Amino acid sequence: MHQNLRAYEMVETSSPDEISAMKQRARVEHAQRLRREKKAAEALRAMAAAKEPAAPRR
Repeated sequence: MHQNLRAYEMVETSSPDEISAMKQRARVEHAQRLRREKKAAEALRAMAAAKEPAAPRR
């Protein structure tokens, strides 16, 4: 909750330009995090695929 309150206070005391800059920065950081997570997931899948035998043995 305190996180939301801090964000609210920042919005209350900031100019519209500052607010749009904050929103833009948040969008950029979010996109970067998504890209990093996607890369990490692909790397994990590649590692898992390399570790598994090509054909399942029975």
